[in-house]
This record gives sequence, structure tokens and C-alpha cells, in this order.
Amino acid sequence: MRITVGSLKGGVAKTTTSVHLALALAQSGRTLLVDADPEQASAFRWSERVGEHWPEGCVVAPLASRDLARRVVQMAVDYEHVVIDTGPKNPAMLRSAMTVSDLLLVPCAPRPLDLEELPATFELAAEVDVTHPLHAAVLLVMVRGGTRAAAEARAMVTEDLGLPLLDTVTHLRESYSLAYGTVPDPAEYAAVLAELSQTDTPSSAPSPTTGAAEKGTS
Repeated sequence: MRITVGSLKGGVAKTTTSVHLALALAQSGRTLLVDADPEQASAFRWSERVGEHWPEGCVVAPLASRDLARRVVQMAVDYEHVVIDTGPKNPAMLRSAMTVSDLLLVPCAPRPLDLEELPATFELAAEVDVTHPLHAAVLLVMVRGGTRAAAEARAMVTEDLGLPLLDTVTHLRESYSLAYGTVPDPAEYAAVLAELSQTDTPSSAPSPTTGAAEKGTS
């Protein structure tokens, strides 16, 4: 499985999502976590802070450069899974990452501003999908329990924007805010992976202007 975790919007838990997904995947096979954020390099710094306690089966490589795609292809042959963590407001790097991925996972908090930014990311994914088949889906993150925000966000994503959305969500937990520099339990993100591997996902990233998501088999 090759996953790009990306969004042109910042502050939507992309690195948290990338790290947890990579650690979950590493439980089933050797995993490469690519840090493709030239500004923050948060995933790499996370693993460096953990030091010798970082799992051997999850290798973190800072590859935020113009030749990202070529370097990922070269390294990926030694791994069963690849997760690419991309930074915000960097369409060139996000595009490069998507060209070597099977799936674009777009974390989005259930906040109006975050939701309104989704179309720009999916428009870029649709451009990539023309030459490189790419599955794409939104993952709602930082969801507060007992509120209407998630339901309202789900309606906006699927009905108003016509974009593909995972049923699984991740919640707003103190453990996530304290996870940096630790080896966190990726259990909640294991459920995300389970859905990605067991359910149909879009065979192409839809244009937000069409409101239609083509379906295929992952």
C-alpha cells in the first residue's frame, strides 16, 4: 500500500495521521514513512526525538526535494508499505507524492474553513488521476464526541461537495496532542486502514464541480 497523506490546508493533523498510519502498517510489514514537508519536517523530527525506541520496521526518510518521486520509487522496492507526509500550501510537492501513490488520504477537521478548502486538493488529485490512477478519500479528524459537527461535516463533504468520505473518523483526544516524540498506539488508525482495504474506494479523484464520485474496487 502506498498512501499520500495530503491537503493544501494546514493544521489538519496530516503528520499525526501519517505517523499513526505508518506505525499501524509497520505491524504487518516493513514500512517507509517519507517526510515530504520541506518547511516543518515534523515526521522526521518526531522519529528523531523518539530515538532508539522508534520501531525498526518503520523507517523515516526526509525526502522533501524536487526529485521526490524518483527517490521514493528507488526506495520503495525494499518496503511493503509507503506513507508520504506532505506539507500544506505546496501543490508541487503534493502532486509529486501523488504520482507514486495508490491513495490520497485527505485529513479534514469538521470546521467550515477546513471543509471549504477540500475542493482545491481534489482538483489537484483529479489532474494527477488523468495519467496516474489514484484513489482519494477524505478522513474526518479531530472529531469531538457528542456534537453535531461530524454529521454536518459528513453531509457537506458527501452531499454539497460530492467528495468520497471514509466512514471511519478519528477523534479529538489528548493522547494525540501529547503523542509527538513518543511511539503512540495506532489502534484508531488501524480502523482507518481496515476500511481502506475492505471497502470500495473511488477509482478516480472526482472533480468537485461534478459532484460525482466514480466507484471502483480497491
